[in-house]
Amino acid sequence: MKHLNYQQIRALIKKDILVRLRQPWMTFISIIWPCAMFLSLYILRLRFKPYQVGDCQFPTRQLPANDLLPFFQSYICTIENQCMDVNKYEEVSNWMEAPVTPVLNIVQTLLNEKDLYKAIIDLPTSMEFVSLVTKLATHPKFKYIESNADYIVKNLPEIRKAMGNNFDVKQVFSNDGIFSNLGKVLCGKSFPRSNNIRYVDNILYTPDMNKDRPDSDELDVMPTPYCKQLYLDVTNSNNGKITWKILKPIIQGKIIYGPVTDETMQIVSYANKTMDDMFRLRSFFRSIETSINMLNTNEKFRAKFDGLLNLAKTPFVKAILGDSIDIESIENVLMSVITDKQVLDIVKTIGDIFECYNVDRFIPVNSEKELEDVAYELAKKKLFYGAFYFDTETVTNEVTYKLRMEVDNTPVTIENRNRFWFPGPEASFELEMRYHRGFIELQNAIEIGIIKAKKKRQFDALRSKISTTTPFAPDDLQFSDEEDLLFDDFYENNDTSVHHETSTAASTDEFGDLSFEDFNENKNNETESTTTTKIPTFDLGNLLFALGNPSAVTKSPEVADEFDEDSDFWNSDDFDNDTTVSTSKVRRKRQFDGILGLFGLGNGVAKKSNPDELEFKVDEMRFFTKQFPYPKYTRDDFKKGLYLAQAIQMAFFFALIILVSSSVRQKIWFKESGNLSLMRTMGLCESSEIVSWIITTFVELAIVFFLCLVILYTGGIMQYTSKLLIYIYLLIFGLCVISFCFMASTFFSTASIGSVSTVILFLMTFLPYIIIISLGAVLSSFGKFIASLSLSTAFCYAWLYIFRTELQEKSLTLFNAFSDDIEGNDLRFGMLMIIFDTFLYAAIGFLNKKFSSSSNKFYNVERKNIRKELGAEMKKVTKIYDGCDPNKPAVESVSINFKKDQILCLLGRNGAGKSTVIKLLTGEIEPSLGEIHLPLDYDLITGFKNEQEQVGLCPQGNILIPDLTAREHLELYARIKLSKDHRKEVRRVMNNMKLGKYKDYKVSALSGGYKRRLCISIAFLGSPNLVILDEPCSAVDASARKVIWDLIETLRKNRAVVMSTHDLDEAQHLGDQIIMMKDGRIAMEATTKDLHHELTKNFAINVELKASISTDMETIDEVRGVIMSHYKKDADVMVKDCSLTAILPYFDEESKKVDYGDLFRALEKLQIDKKIVNFSITSKTLESYYKSIENDAVPMINGHSNGYNNNNNNNMETIDLRKTKNGQQNGTFKGMHDNRAPFRDIVSNLFLKRFLHFRRNYRLLICIMVLPVIFEFIAMTFMIIRPPDDYDNQVEFNRSMYPNSVEFYSKQNADPFSELVYEDFEDTCSVNENCDLFDSSKDSYEWMIRTHEEYTRRRYGGISINQSRSMVWYNNKGYHSMPLYLNILSSAILKKELNDSSYNIRAINHPLKLGEDELSVSSILQQVADAGISLILLVSFSLVISGASVFIVNERISGEKLQQQLCGVRYQIYWGVAFVWDFVIYCFAIFCAVIVFYIFNIPIYVEGDNLGGIILLLFAFGFAMIPYVHLFEKLFNEASFANMSIFCLNVIMALTTVSIIIMFDVLAETDEHERMRNFLNRLFLIFPQHALADGLIEICRNHIMSKIFIRYYINTYRSPITSDLLRPHLTALIALGIIFIVLNYIVESGIIWTLFKKQPKQSSTELKVITIQNTLTKDLGVLGRTVANEAGNDNILKVENLYKSYNGNEFAVNNVSFNVKKGECYGCLGTNGAGKSTVFSILSGETKRFAGTVQMASDVDKYSISYCPQTNALDPLLTVEEVMRFYGKLRNIKDLDGLVESGLDNFHLKPYRNVLVKNLSGGNRRKLSVACSSFGNLSLVLMDEPVSDMDPITRYLVYKTIKELNDENCSVILTSHSIAELEDVCHSIGILVDGNMVAAGTPEKLKKEFGNRYVITILSEKPLDYHFETDLRKTFRSMKNTVCHQYSAQFLMQVRDFENVDHCHIKLSELIDLLNAFTNVKDLKYTITTCMIDQVYESIIKRGVSGIDNNGYVQNEYQVT
Repeated sequence: MKHLNYQQIRALIKKDILVRLRQPWMTFISIIWPCAMFLSLYILRLRFKPYQVGDCQFPTRQLPANDLLPFFQSYICTIENQCMDVNKYEEVSNWMEAPVTPVLNIVQTLLNEKDLYKAIIDLPTSMEFVSLVTKLATHPKFKYIESNADYIVKNLPEIRKAMGNNFDVKQVFSNDGIFSNLGKVLCGKSFPRSNNIRYVDNILYTPDMNKDRPDSDELDVMPTPYCKQLYLDVTNSNNGKITWKILKPIIQGKIIYGPVTDETMQIVSYANKTMDDMFRLRSFFRSIETSINMLNTNEKFRAKFDGLLNLAKTPFVKAILGDSIDIESIENVLMSVITDKQVLDIVKTIGDIFECYNVDRFIPVNSEKELEDVAYELAKKKLFYGAFYFDTETVTNEVTYKLRMEVDNTPVTIENRNRFWFPGPEASFELEMRYHRGFIELQNAIEIGIIKAKKKRQFDALRSKISTTTPFAPDDLQFSDEEDLLFDDFYENNDTSVHHETSTAASTDEFGDLSFEDFNENKNNETESTTTTKIPTFDLGNLLFALGNPSAVTKSPEVADEFDEDSDFWNSDDFDNDTTVSTSKVRRKRQFDGILGLFGLGNGVAKKSNPDELEFKVDEMRFFTKQFPYPKYTRDDFKKGLYLAQAIQMAFFFALIILVSSSVRQKIWFKESGNLSLMRTMGLCESSEIVSWIITTFVELAIVFFLCLVILYTGGIMQYTSKLLIYIYLLIFGLCVISFCFMASTFFSTASIGSVSTVILFLMTFLPYIIIISLGAVLSSFGKFIASLSLSTAFCYAWLYIFRTELQEKSLTLFNAFSDDIEGNDLRFGMLMIIFDTFLYAAIGFLNKKFSSSSNKFYNVERKNIRKELGAEMKKVTKIYDGCDPNKPAVESVSINFKKDQILCLLGRNGAGKSTVIKLLTGEIEPSLGEIHLPLDYDLITGFKNEQEQVGLCPQGNILIPDLTAREHLELYARIKLSKDHRKEVRRVMNNMKLGKYKDYKVSALSGGYKRRLCISIAFLGSPNLVILDEPCSAVDASARKVIWDLIETLRKNRAVVMSTHDLDEAQHLGDQIIMMKDGRIAMEATTKDLHHELTKNFAINVELKASISTDMETIDEVRGVIMSHYKKDADVMVKDCSLTAILPYFDEESKKVDYGDLFRALEKLQIDKKIVNFSITSKTLESYYKSIENDAVPMINGHSNGYNNNNNNNMETIDLRKTKNGQQNGTFKGMHDNRAPFRDIVSNLFLKRFLHFRRNYRLLICIMVLPVIFEFIAMTFMIIRPPDDYDNQVEFNRSMYPNSVEFYSKQNADPFSELVYEDFEDTCSVNENCDLFDSSKDSYEWMIRTHEEYTRRRYGGISINQSRSMVWYNNKGYHSMPLYLNILSSAILKKELNDSSYNIRAINHPLKLGEDELSVSSILQQVADAGISLILLVSFSLVISGASVFIVNERISGEKLQQQLCGVRYQIYWGVAFVWDFVIYCFAIFCAVIVFYIFNIPIYVEGDNLGGIILLLFAFGFAMIPYVHLFEKLFNEASFANMSIFCLNVIMALTTVSIIIMFDVLAETDEHERMRNFLNRLFLIFPQHALADGLIEICRNHIMSKIFIRYYINTYRSPITSDLLRPHLTALIALGIIFIVLNYIVESGIIWTLFKKQPKQSSTELKVITIQNTLTKDLGVLGRTVANEAGNDNILKVENLYKSYNGNEFAVNNVSFNVKKGECYGCLGTNGAGKSTVFSILSGETKRFAGTVQMASDVDKYSISYCPQTNALDPLLTVEEVMRFYGKLRNIKDLDGLVESGLDNFHLKPYRNVLVKNLSGGNRRKLSVACSSFGNLSLVLMDEPVSDMDPITRYLVYKTIKELNDENCSVILTSHSIAELEDVCHSIGILVDGNMVAAGTPEKLKKEFGNRYVITILSEKPLDYHFETDLRKTFRSMKNTVCHQYSAQFLMQVRDFENVDHCHIKLSELIDLLNAFTNVKDLKYTITTCMIDQVYESIIKRGVSGIDNNGYVQNEYQVT
């Protein structure tokens, strides 16, 4: 930390804050968007609030082993698994409110009793009513039947009321209301109706698209017409079809078993009891139906019945029955039943329903493979119910079987319990209790079958053994009465008659208080003894019951009390629970049986039990299941849904995409723009930049996280976890995100690609988490570690733990959150991995940054203790760029000492190596060979930091931050460079640079000149010892240049200044040492003395003659004589036209200064005598010296190479860019030449340009085309990762499934056999410490509630025994606890049944996956996860779409688009080509996506017409979005920002609108909400992003629905192609595409600007004039208005009263008027910010004028205008030749080869023919721009600073081009800061000051008006002292514009004009005398030269607007000859 520079960090943080504040929309969205994501969760939370669930008891369900009807009622009535009152414990639930319950009890009793059942079945044929009644009355169960019948009679009105008046049993399955009322009959409550959210209802009521309805195959299977109609009724709705899918396997499903062995067959025969009961039940109801029909139709049958009634009415019978029975009431009830058609319909319907029930269920197979094949075939027909297969190779006495059900009907088998515990009992019958779907019932039947089969086998073995040892049969034995009694007692102890309780199930709490006392008071009057049975009432029923019951029982008072407490009205055991048998009663029973037999009323003498008949004690038992009770808890389905859907994790990641993109863009842009390298050069520590970026991004993330947490906690989504813990956790994650962004930023060099690519990579990091979701149960620790190398996975791991504790209502704090070991604490593991990932990403980033090659890389130049007088040194340095020819190094063996107190000027042609030397000094590049040293930046003795030992750099380009002001830039760099006095230094520099009002302008609003000033100010800030200025005055006006020179002179002391320049005046006046470079070598090195010697060798006298040579030879001779007379030697005199030039030396041969005072006085006399017009002096400049070194063959502008300036415009050598090498014209004659290429050529040329660009811009191609495909590929790779099939595993039921869990057992009133079974459990508990025993099931029940928290995840099951009832308790959180403990119970029964503890039943669950995937939460979520790929598609194609903006934004910003339009590319063509090109790329992306779809073959995307629909949707999306991007790209001025913004906007827009619709889907409760939802969904289709997202969701939803419903044979699938599924989306997208195209064309045409332009805030009079002028013109397009030429008018352009304002207040151009003639070069001059570029922008059509007129000559073709903007409008990825060919084709040049060769030769670009534009030097790019703007047969060329960045020789090439254009009658409007050179180029000049035209005219006129001045330069070989300027002023009192440098001084003197009598100024001869005298005294040298236009310009600028009458228009006086 001690190495951090906190001041720099603070400065950079301030910079970042200011930048973000000045990008308000992006900053606002980056903060608001995350809040919006979480606000959507907040809104959903308002709809789904948590609620308290009280203590819960669940209903008991009876298994169908012995009683079928109670089983049915139990399951039907508990389908809701409704929570009951925990305080009213029900071991067996009572359905006392259900009217049908007593009926079911009676029917079940009749089914169980074979004799009664047979009597009823035989009744229609035997007609024995008396016999039936007698059997019934004498049956032990009669009392039970009588009680139930009595209840029916008494409550018949209530029963009818419950059924309802309109109850029609025939419409039960076709009428929802009747079906609901059926619940009141069966269960005492209505069946539940769905209460779904509207979204689910909409799905359920989706139309069935099946063409074949009804299913003929289904109808054919139905055995009866009623069954067929039942199928039709049930399947008339989607709900019914779903019900049918569940019912059909139960009704008709087959059970497969194997292998086929005798033992297996025997097991199946015993297990088939349920099927047998179903058959008997069907026969029973058919018999009842037949009997009722016969009573109404058969007279004989009715007579028998009536006889029974008459018998009952006889006095004898009535006397016997007594008053307790009302025969008349019974008769009325029976008659109403017989005659009631509704009763008959009910009985008939029940019989019809059972006719549909298939009782032939079992199918044998011989192998498990055959079993699976048969199961698969049955499943296709919906006929598979289940299967079981026995293992024949198990150990002795162990029966192993495998139970196989379809996956829908069994829980997952990959794990035994959920890895994570959540509050709640897991009590959803539909989703969480799958074992109740037939598995547990089949298991119970099989295991009972096994028990019986094993008992039978043991019995047979015993009989076989006895038969082999006993020679006689048992029938031969004779017994005495006593022996007979003992034999009877033996068999009675083994009686196997089973009397079942009525099943109990989920009843409501209000039923629990009812008891038998309400219905049968006689029971309390019974008294019983241990030996006899007392019959209290002597009625026939009791008599027959007493006589017919040989085992009438008595109970002790204690037993009776318990019996009364536990008894049930519906429990037939209450009537036959035997204890003590009376011997006399046994004998009486036998006697009475014999008497009844005599009358045909009995069976004769009682039969003895058959000793051959096997009796099973298990038949005495009934089996129940009961779920654990659950204490009160908070149920929060919303939170659980968030947990399962990983919603919050996803919300965090999508919330951060803008911040991630923005932060990476800022990081890369800072590097890409060169700001980082510049700051590093000037002393910025690398750590400061990184730390400041980290802090800024961290603060942004901290704000976002804070706001998100506020929403989460305010909305109740988070409640229990410590806010501080969560915030710290999120901040740690934020650091990891920052580290990831840093790593990503090191892999990209362009912000436009890096920002969006990082978002894709960021989203990709979420994909490994899919592995955790899918494979979490089986993933190893190493696998978790590898997956968590993704920050998203690590984050989600920890968050999952946090949210799981939220669901568990546990409070996590900093003190307990990390208490567990790392394997058991995912929060601890996740946070450790986040921290690890943070360091990992940072390390990867630093390593990549260190070892990768990057153009933005910075190298620390070695600091060494070099000589004190040196600021830096280079020793034999060579630099060869990567990929370049090693034989052509950029610099070669360069050795330079950069001395302090000196300015070293680097000169040379463009590409000579100057900038390379500077980059080597600054550390931007490393030398290939040689050494570079900078001085130490600390004191060797004290070790103190020396702040001045820094480098100040002014780079060649304006490297600035657009959103900061000039002042803020200086403050930033001051804090980087200095440790104190920052503000003072900033004020000093601002005063020196004269930034004025512009100091508080944002850089983006400054002109190029002011930007340059700011760069120079930054370089000198802090007075560094080494200042490097790379072309510091390029694009800086002359006056500002002088200011910069003064600043350089002021600051040069004690520092080395290195200056690269193309301005030779700078080198001449500032340079102490000049190094001229050529081809990377030092060509010349000169000192100030050498330079002064060269410049003072000679000068030229230019004499302007009055007449031509032919008429005034005498004057010429006289002038020549005057010159010769004053110069003793022959002078070099040249005469041309009307001018004479003489070259004279300053010094004679003895190096003495020659006095030419008399010579000039003689010339002045000639001028006074009017013999000469004028004369002037021109001295030699550095230019000639420079050119001699370069040894260039290009002729000088004046035709000589002597280096003297003159004013002759007629001797320029031409360069014809419109002729071939042979000189043949490429075009036709003027007016006949078509400057615009044919349409086909234009289109093909534009396509070729794009192809060449994108072929080389592989990074953008990767971003647009490859990265989305990679994203899709990786995403789908992770998406197809499925967990090992949850159902592939087989699970064996044993106690090891739940190790260390506590089990419990209870016993109460157990019968003898149950007592034996319980002993087995007691034995288990004796050796197992995790076992508890209880005295009753109620005790265990209360214990479970009381100790719930203590045994969470440690208690899964137990068994309770009460009498003959055996109940399996199960904790449903243990998936397999119910079958496990049922198996434990069955094994214990088997052991006791066989009396052999070695026996055991081993059960295995091995699910079968038959066809469709299982329907479960996980399967649906998996489908939804697959649908999530649609989000990936949206992100991918948003990336493709946004990538299109990069090219077109760059073309617009660089000016290429404008150039193409000026070349004849109409905006319709331009945007048409752009659309087609972008759409082709987009189509390629679609093609790649389709390939990926096919590779992964994910059904949701390739099945049916889904893929076709997706392709259509994507095509339509592209059609809409590409014009959308083309329209909105105009809002951006930076390509990377446009790319990032459009990409993020696409994603945000889609997520926002889709979230709103989803919230309506979930929250909508009314029709109004539904209409609002539909309206918004259609309204949002105006956004293409929503149209795509919603369309993809519709496709996915359509597919998921179809997959869910196809399981129920409902076809809800709608083809996305042929149906109207996507019609709204496709229509909207196509319409939007057309609208965007039209809007873009409207904007491009300028109509919008015309309609909405603001008027200038001027006086009404002036506005009226402008308006009138505008109405007189006709608008011809982008270049303004054209009027007919007036007679004699040769103007090509006329500008009048031009105004332009950018902010509506100040005018950049204020009432400017000028005209340009044909063939004229017009110079538009002015200071930086004067409005020159604005005028050019208006003339070119780039900017619309505010007011005024721009008139073109009528004969000017609008395509014959060209523009060379200030920036190089060149594609950086095209070669020089390709650029030339591109613009040549657009200009319709026929001979392109000739054009290219001519251009390359004449602009010296031939060596760079195949070099990319981006690799050219600045000067060479400028040459190429000028060359391209000169192509074609042009009428007007606009050149905005065409010679900036050019060396002197190259500038003359441009001037030659301008001269050629003028010669071709092409006009040129030119602006430049190289003003001195314009004098020889421009015919007319206009000067702007602050947007006002202050002067205009020819150069000669302006010089004459403001001139007749001379520039004097005093040269010294020694530094000038500080009072030198004072001495000058004393001698030259009228001097102006004085500038003193270290070795020179320059000033301006105005001399007398002899044409105008002006005695205010001295004569030239007098000036020469003063100069000679002054310089001789001080031993100085001087040069004198006539004032050039630049001096005139400066004078005008200083005068400014004041004193000049500016009416906005100045008439040019130049006439083209």
